[in-house]
Amino acid sequence: MVHMIKAIIGLMRTLSTFSEDDINAMTENNKITATCHFCSEQYVFDRGELIKQ
Repeated sequence: MVHMIKAIIGLMRTLSTFSEDDINAMTENNKITATCHFCSEQYVFDRGELIKQ
């Protein structure tokens, strides 16, 4: 469980550093899917969570 929380936080931090154009390029159906290379779990983020306001 702790790994999952750390993975989500790490992925959100990393993805939120991308430009809006990059995020838009990775977006499918307003969602971005990222896979943890440690545990192979897939995490889905809403595009709006990652775009800087």
